[in-house]
Amino acid sequence: LVDVEDYGKRRRSQLAERARQVARRVRRTGRPETLEPMSPYERKIVHDAASEVGGVETASEGQEPERRGIIRKLR
Repeated sequence: LVDVEDYGKRRRSQLAERARQVARRVRRTGRPETLEPMSPYERKIVHDAASEVGGVETASEGQEPERRGIIRKLR
Protein backbone atom coordinates (compact mmCIF):
# COMPACT_ATOMS: atom_id res chain seq x y z
CA LEU A 1 0.00 0.00 0.00
CA VAL A 2 1.46 3.35 -1.07
CA ASP A 3 0.51 6.56 0.72
CA VAL A 4 1.53 9.33 -1.67
CA GLU A 5 2.07 12.65 0.12
CA ASP A 6 0.20 11.31 3.17
CA TYR A 7 -3.08 11.07 1.24
CA GLY A 8 -4.27 8.12 3.35
CA LYS A 9 -3.50 9.91 6.60
CA ARG A 10 -5.33 13.06 5.45
CA ARG A 11 -8.31 11.02 4.20
CA ARG A 12 -8.61 9.18 7.54
CA SER A 13 -8.47 12.48 9.39
CA GLN A 14 -11.10 14.08 7.13
CA LEU A 15 -13.45 11.10 7.43
CA ALA A 16 -13.14 11.01 11.19
CA GLU A 17 -13.78 14.73 11.56
CA ARG A 18 -16.78 14.59 9.22
CA ALA A 19 -18.21 11.64 11.15
CA ARG A 20 -17.86 13.52 14.46
CA GLN A 21 -19.52 16.63 12.96
CA VAL A 22 -22.42 14.61 11.56
CA ALA A 23 -22.77 12.70 14.84
CA ARG A 24 -23.00 15.94 16.83
CA ARG A 25 -25.60 17.29 14.39
CA VAL A 26 -27.63 14.05 14.57
CA ARG A 27 -27.52 14.15 18.37
CA ARG A 28 -28.75 17.76 18.31
CA THR A 29 -31.48 17.39 15.66
CA GLY A 30 -32.51 13.77 16.20
CA ARG A 31 -32.59 13.23 12.41
CA PRO A 32 -30.51 10.33 11.05
CA GLU A 33 -28.01 11.06 8.30
CA THR A 34 -26.70 8.76 5.60
CA LEU A 35 -23.16 9.26 4.34
CA GLU A 36 -21.81 8.72 0.85
CA PRO A 37 -20.87 5.20 -0.29
CA MET A 38 -17.50 4.12 1.08
CA SER A 39 -15.23 1.15 1.40
CA PRO A 40 -15.42 -1.12 4.46
CA TYR A 41 -12.19 0.44 5.74
CA GLU A 42 -13.61 3.96 5.47
CA ARG A 43 -16.89 2.93 7.12
CA LYS A 44 -14.86 1.51 10.04
CA ILE A 45 -13.21 4.91 10.48
CA VAL A 46 -16.68 6.52 10.50
CA HIS A 47 -18.06 4.00 13.03
CA ASP A 48 -15.07 4.52 15.34
CA ALA A 49 -15.14 8.33 15.14
CA ALA A 50 -18.91 8.60 15.61
CA SER A 51 -18.72 6.32 18.65
CA GLU A 52 -16.63 9.03 20.34
CA VAL A 53 -19.74 11.24 20.33
CA GLY A 54 -22.25 10.10 22.93
CA GLY A 55 -25.90 9.59 22.18
CA VAL A 56 -25.59 8.26 18.63
CA GLU A 57 -25.22 4.89 16.94
CA THR A 58 -23.93 3.88 13.54
CA ALA A 59 -24.90 1.22 11.06
CA SER A 60 -24.20 0.31 7.45
CA GLU A 61 -26.76 -0.45 4.80
CA GLY A 62 -26.85 -1.28 1.13
CA GLN A 63 -24.81 -3.56 -1.08
CA GLU A 64 -21.19 -3.09 -2.10
CA PRO A 65 -20.01 -0.93 -3.75
CA GLU A 66 -22.88 1.36 -2.74
CA ARG A 67 -22.81 0.46 0.98
CA ARG A 68 -23.19 3.56 3.17
CA GLY A 69 -22.73 4.46 6.79
CA ILE A 70 -25.70 5.81 8.73
CA ILE A 71 -25.55 7.80 11.94
CA ARG A 72 -28.69 8.03 14.07
CA LYS A 73 -29.62 9.19 17.55
CA LEU A 74 -29.88 6.54 20.26
CA ARG A 75 -33.40 5.92 21.45
